[in-house]
Amino acid sequence: MSATADHQLDLVSLGEPLIGIYPVSGSNNTCRVALGGDTSNVALAATRLGLRAAYATAVGADPYGDRFLRAWGERGVDTSLVIRDEERFTGLYVISFGQGDHQFAYYRKGSAASAYAPSDDIREAIASARVLHISGISQAISTEMTELSFSLMRLAKERGALVSYDVNYRPGLWSPDLAGAVAQRSISEFADIVSVNESELALLGLGGSAAQFIESQAEHSKVVAVRDGESGAVIHMDGVTVNSPACPVSVVDTVGAGDAFDAALITAILRGRDAASTGRFANAVAALTCTEMGSTDGHPTIEQAEQKMKECDAD
Repeated sequence: MSATADHQLDLVSLGEPLIGIYPVSGSNNTCRVALGGDTSNVALAATRLGLRAAYATAVGADPYGDRFLRAWGERGVDTSLVIRDEERFTGLYVISFGQGDHQFAYYRKGSAASAYAPSDDIREAIASARVLHISGISQAISTEMTELSFSLMRLAKERGALVSYDVNYRPGLWSPDLAGAVAQRSISEFADIVSVNESELALLGLGGSAAQFIESQAEHSKVVAVRDGESGAVIHMDGVTVNSPACPVSVVDTVGAGDAFDAALITAILRGRDAASTGRFANAVAALTCTEMGSTDGHPTIEQAEQKMKECDAD
């Protein structure tokens, strides 16, 4: 799917897609391949929810790059901003399970996305898009991507687009001090929509609690969401702060839940939901994503998310 001449996009998402390698339950010798990469997950979840989304990245001229292009095309993600890099590879991560949590090993240094050098097409797309989404992972994969993120967020602000920013800290990519400094600048100078995990606040020096962070960012950002896993999320929007409990599901895999939450958050804002409805909707989308292995197979349609909201409200 390609954008029209004036792009007509709800969302442009920037970052790196990653192939995920998962061990099959009960086997030490069999693995499953899944699609991953936080901002790719956001674009895929957003189109599932009915948004017109494009993904800006580079992939290798390899079978994994082909797999992503097929998946984006099947979901209706605009791929006109995707570059095929003949010299570099599509990154990947390997998942292992231990001590009650996921453990990630990344193989992405020198990947195609880390050297992404877009043409003017991305600037034209952002000029007419409603939202630009970037994460801390997008910024951490290379110095070039950090600089590009600031340039594109500045352009989005100048053109009247909303900037969506997920802190999404990964300790294997950079230090807490550097990540915190980049996040602080991104939030204070550019972000209209901020999504952060509760555990990242103190770790990156962003605030001791959700309430403190929201108070500190209220003058900078239109919407602030602090996610806290099974406890749900706190949403600040239009001067109103609401605590939104999580929706119970039979959890298969939590990887990608935060990305699905981000896509739902953006969708809810563009569709004019209030703070309470936004939190319930985003939690429902995140919960349903956890019912399948991998970060994309569980993405719900907007009808499925609405039904899950009703079920959670009735509990």
